[in-house]
Amino acid sequence: MISRLLVVLCAVLTLVVAGSAAVDADMRDRAARDAVAAGWGSPFVVPVLPETTDPGIVADAFATAAQETGVSVIRRAKGFDGGQERTTLYVLLDDGSELPNAFPLSTGRFLTPEESRGSTGSVATAAVGDPSAVGTIADLGEDDRFLIRPLRTAFDTLLPDGAYRMECRSREDCRAFLERVAALVDERAPDAALTADLLATPHSGGGSSTGGVEPVTAVVVILFLFVVILIFYRQLAQARRTAVLLLHGRGTFEVWFLTTGRLLLLAVGITGALALAATALVPGSTVALAVIVGGAVARLLGALLVASSLTCVTIRRLRIADALKDRKDTRALFWTSTTLKAAATVALVITGATTASQVQVIRHQQELVGSWSRASGYAVFHPQAIGDDGEVGGGSDLGRLANEAYDLYDELDARGALYVDASGLRTPDGPSPDGGSRGGSTHLASLVVNPAYLTAFPVLGEDGEPVVVDEADAAWTVLVPATMRGREDDLRRTFQDARRGMGQADRSLFHRDGGLDTSRQQVRIIWTLPGQRLFAFDPSVGADDSGSVTDPVVQVMTRAGSVGFDRANMMSGGIGDALKVRLDGGSTDATLAELAPTLRRLHLDDNLTHLTTLDDHQAAEVQRLDDELRILALVGALLLVGVLVLTLQSVGLMFERFSRRIVIRTMFGHGLVRRYAESLGVLGAVWAVQVGAALAAHAAGYAGLGTATAADGSSADSGVGGVVIAAAAVLAIELVVSAAWAVRLERRRTVDILKGAF
Repeated sequence: MISRLLVVLCAVLTLVVAGSAAVDADMRDRAARDAVAAGWGSPFVVPVLPETTDPGIVADAFATAAQETGVSVIRRAKGFDGGQERTTLYVLLDDGSELPNAFPLSTGRFLTPEESRGSTGSVATAAVGDPSAVGTIADLGEDDRFLIRPLRTAFDTLLPDGAYRMECRSREDCRAFLERVAALVDERAPDAALTADLLATPHSGGGSSTGGVEPVTAVVVILFLFVVILIFYRQLAQARRTAVLLLHGRGTFEVWFLTTGRLLLLAVGITGALALAATALVPGSTVALAVIVGGAVARLLGALLVASSLTCVTIRRLRIADALKDRKDTRALFWTSTTLKAAATVALVITGATTASQVQVIRHQQELVGSWSRASGYAVFHPQAIGDDGEVGGGSDLGRLANEAYDLYDELDARGALYVDASGLRTPDGPSPDGGSRGGSTHLASLVVNPAYLTAFPVLGEDGEPVVVDEADAAWTVLVPATMRGREDDLRRTFQDARRGMGQADRSLFHRDGGLDTSRQQVRIIWTLPGQRLFAFDPSVGADDSGSVTDPVVQVMTRAGSVGFDRANMMSGGIGDALKVRLDGGSTDATLAELAPTLRRLHLDDNLTHLTTLDDHQAAEVQRLDDELRILALVGALLLVGVLVLTLQSVGLMFERFSRRIVIRTMFGHGLVRRYAESLGVLGAVWAVQVGAALAAHAAGYAGLGTATAADGSSADSGVGGVVIAAAAVLAIELVVSAAWAVRLERRRTVDILKGAF
């Protein structure tokens, strides 16, 4: 049985290592293409241009300047296509460009310089499936989406501003290209005020980050440890056979090969050969993939042979007389196995406690489904896609943000959208709604709304009449509960200070002048009836009161009295975003279809692809938590299997150590507890350590152990009780399995033990 289990584990480990090597080769293949796209040539940046600048002007300037100076230009953009990441490389090629040589093709040809100056044709990987492709980029696995298109087509979805790279024969050519581009753009768009120095300004892109251990690596390490421990356990189980081989004059290395090495060679070798043959079935496979997989399997086999060769020490020190009588020293292996079992048990207990917390969170979220009736008829852009401008650098993000904060907001506001920013109310250390400060903040916690919100959810003034604010009102209106009347001067000063720098910040960020001087903007305070409950439109605010908050300060943002900077954070991609789009007939699909021309015009159609209502979000959140629960259950099941396997091994080793005492006590009629007194003592000590470690890990809150959290911030913590209950359940299972295995070993081994003892 031990040999069969070892063969199975070796086969599984080999397949995991081979598969991991193939996946790693695919990732390196992708990384090599991305590295070329990101690092080719010299960088330059087109800054944010005035909104009146036609992208076609920039495209024409690039084409003319590149042809005159012999420079090639590329621009990289990362986005998503059908939920999968896609990299698009926009190119403008010169006759002497080396870029085509950097992308090996499996079929077809690369774009010609003439094609790169136009707007048709492409080169793509097979997964893209572009019918206009003139060539197919070699791609291991044929699962990557990499597309090379003419540079002019970039401006169909991207703004001109962003990071570019140029391939030049010399520095002088690069400088000449930038100067020519600046001159051509300024000639047709003087407001751009573009210069070669502005174009040459280096762009500091975001760095990459790595962290943690890859899950596959963790699986390989765990399986490797299991196999090594099983090898040593099997060597102990074959002590008698080893003694016989030594009596026949076999050397230590030869005995190791006959008992362990040969089995490993056959198990790993045959499985590795099958994995090697399977590489031919991988789409886009080459000989290089077979070499990579074969090397990984060979390294695994070498590591297993080296690790198993340590049993030569046991073989050399084996006392043949004791081995023939089935007497073995299992202390080192027992404590190694027990330590691993203890670690796995702690992980299992914490997983069990976390699962219990997850169930509590799911129940709470299920209760919230259908409770957002007041939000029906409105939706937010969630989730948002990265789109084609996901990684273009420069100021492209600012250009998109300006389109959202100005043009898109104006259009949606005109068709009845609500603006409800409750972020100030969900800040944990922010001030309280009554104006009191928590955590030292000097700002008021408040709702920021537009006039349409006051129409849909009236706020009553002191006279009992709904407050009405017109969109053409250039003042900054603040609705304050009458209970705060004694703080009028402080309130007015606070909001005047907050408004003073908004206009300058807007001009610095977006380079637009809306004509509003916020430094002199009037702040109007309107007193409201106390005790009013206002709907916050945010799942993380007022969740216990159907999304309502009592007596908040309300700032009213009109189109005439605000700047784009006021709305810069209105769409961050969260369900609590401030901008609430009014739905036509309650249909998100119909509303998106109606907005499609506007989104395309503003280059936002690749980013704003979904509208989600609060109820839909709540149902999706329950589904997400259910999926996480299934993953937790799967992890728990795998840990339980591992714990039980290690438990069986530890019980077997303990039985070997105390076998004579157990059999003799059985012959004298002692009960189960008395017969296994030493084993139970060890088990109790180990469990005391395990429970203590689990409680310490939970108390430390490491990585949220024992806690489950929903997207709205609500959470459940199983607490000490949950950890103890999970530990008790695991202990009960372990006791039942251990007792059954010990009794089975006792019945099967009693005669052998008596023969070996006397």
